[in-house]
Amino acid sequence: MESKQSQEFNERLSQWVSSQGLWFQIRYSLSGSGGAGKAFFHLLWVSFRLLVLLLIILAGIGLYLLKRTTTADFNRNLNASLKSGMSATELEAIGPKKEGGYLTLSHVLALGDGNTFFNSLEAKNVRCKMGLFDEFVGKWDTENLLISRFQMELRPGADDEKASKRMGDVIFRQSEKVTINSLEIHDASIFWGYSAKTRGAIKNSHLVARRLGDTWRLDFKGGTLTQNWLKNLEIEHLEITCNREGMIFEKALLRKGEGKVDFSGLKLVGGALPKIEGIAKVRLLDLENILHPSQNELVEGRISGDFKVAGSTNSSEGVGFSGKVILNSDEESLSKSEDLLGRNAFIILDDDHVPVLKALSVVDSVRDYRRTSFVEGSFELKTLNSELHVSEIQLNSDLEMTDDKVKVGHMMQINGALHVRFATQEEILEAEETAKYTRLEGEKKREEPALTPVTKKDSSSGTSGNENPITSAPKLKNFSGKETLMTRVTKSFDSIYGDWDQADRSISNLRYVGSLEISLLPNAFDQAEALKAKYPVNPSNGRIPIKVEFSDSLGNLTSSQADEIYREGQRKN
Repeated sequence: MESKQSQEFNERLSQWVSSQGLWFQIRYSLSGSGGAGKAFFHLLWVSFRLLVLLLIILAGIGLYLLKRTTTADFNRNLNASLKSGMSATELEAIGPKKEGGYLTLSHVLALGDGNTFFNSLEAKNVRCKMGLFDEFVGKWDTENLLISRFQMELRPGADDEKASKRMGDVIFRQSEKVTINSLEIHDASIFWGYSAKTRGAIKNSHLVARRLGDTWRLDFKGGTLTQNWLKNLEIEHLEITCNREGMIFEKALLRKGEGKVDFSGLKLVGGALPKIEGIAKVRLLDLENILHPSQNELVEGRISGDFKVAGSTNSSEGVGFSGKVILNSDEESLSKSEDLLGRNAFIILDDDHVPVLKALSVVDSVRDYRRTSFVEGSFELKTLNSELHVSEIQLNSDLEMTDDKVKVGHMMQINGALHVRFATQEEILEAEETAKYTRLEGEKKREEPALTPVTKKDSSSGTSGNENPITSAPKLKNFSGKETLMTRVTKSFDSIYGDWDQADRSISNLRYVGSLEISLLPNAFDQAEALKAKYPVNPSNGRIPIKVEFSDSLGNLTSSQADEIYREGQRKN
C-alpha cells in the first residue's frame, strides 16, 4: 500500500516539477548531488546570464552597424576619408544611406587644386557594395561602383613634375582600407583645357572603368566629343588605357551623320605639360563639325583627310589639327586611286558672305556663281589656338559642258591662302567706334554730345591688347564664404558652358586675312568691256585671273572687290 502511494506521489511530484520551467528542473535535478551540484548550477546560471548579456550587446552592435551610415560620426569620417583619398581641398558627401547591403550617396561634391587631377567634381546617386563589417574588419571591397550622373573638370596639367607625380598618385595608388577596381557611370561629362579657346569635352557618355594593376581602362560609348573647333562628334566607341606614363586611345571611333573620324592609336604623354601625338582620319565630315560656328555661314560642305593631332592641354595654344584636305569626285581619277579619300567631298561658298560671287553673277549673263560648289582639288588646313590657317588652296568647281557634252573647263578655280583669327582688342575697339559714329551720322535731326573714344585703359574688359576677351581663360569669381559647396561647384560648371556659349556668339570678332586668285572661263566678261580690259585672259591657261586680297570681318569680306565689279561691269547693250 505504501509502495503504491509512494509511486503516485513521485508521479505527481514529477508532473509538478516539469510544470515549473527549465531552470527549476535543472536545479531540482542537481539538488541531489550535494555541494558540487549546487556549484555547477550556480555556474550554469552565471553563464546563462552572460550569454543573454552578450546577445544584447551583439544585437546593439548589429543595430549600430545597420544604422551607422546615418550617424554624424560616419558622415564625418566618410568625408574625411574621401577628401584625403582624392586630395581635394573641399569635399562633401551628402545623404549616405545603407540598404540591402549597399551604400548610397545622393551627392558627392569636390573642389581641387594642384595636388589632385581635377578642379571641380560632382557625382549623383553613387552606389557601392558595403557589408556589415566593412570599414571595421579587413579591406572594404566596393565591387562595381555605380554613378548615375557625373561631371568633372580635369586639370589641364601640373605646375611641375613633382605636382604631376602627386596627381598620378591620386589616380593610381591603391588604398589600404578600400578596394575600387571598377566603376560604371551612366551619364559622364568630362571637361579639360587650359582656357576657353582650347577646351575639350566628353559629354553625356556611358563610361565603364576597370583597374588592371597600375592601369585603368576606360570604355566610353554614346555621348559626344568636342575639341576646339571639332565639336559634338557622336562617340561610337572610345577605349582608353591610362597609366602613369600617359594615355593611349586603343580605339577611337566617332561619327556625325555620314562623316566619320578615327583617331585610334592617339597618345597623350603625361607630365607637367601633357603632349598629344597621333593621326585623326577624317572621312566625309561636314564642315559645320570642324569649323568655328561663324564659318558655317560662309562655307559649307564635307571634307576628308588625315590630320596630324598635336599640342598640349596645358598650353595657351591647346590641341591643334593639321593636314591635307582632298576633294575628289571625278570618277575617272577615283577609279585609278587606291584610297578613295576624297570621294564625294565638296565645298560650297555662299554669296551672302562672299559678295564678289553675287557681283560675278550679275556681270556674267551665262553663269550663276551665287552658290559655287568645289568638287575637286585640295588645301592644307591647320587649326591651333582657336585660329584657322588654310594654305596651298587649289580648288576646282564643277566642269562646264556644252550642249554636245564637250568639256569647256571649270567654271571657277581658286588658289591662295586664308587665315581666320580672333580680332585684337584694338580692332574690336576700332569697330565699336566706327559703329557709334555711323549711328550718329544717321541721326541728322537729333543733336548728340560728342563721344570720347574708348581706349584700352577705359575698357572694362581688363584684357591685354593681344588677349581675346571672348575666349580668354575664365577667371573664377571670388565666391562668398557663405555659399555652399554645391553652389560653388555648380557655378564652376556653369562658367564652362558659359565660355562656349559666348564664344559661339562671337561671330563679329573674327577677322579674315587672305590672298586668293579666282580664275574664270575666258568669256566670263564678254558683256562687260571695262572688266574685260582690266582682267585680260592669261594666255598660259586661257583663263581670267582676279586677285582678291582682304583683311576684314565676315560682313565686309570681298565687299570692295564686289563694288568694283558692279561699278565697272556694265553690260553691252
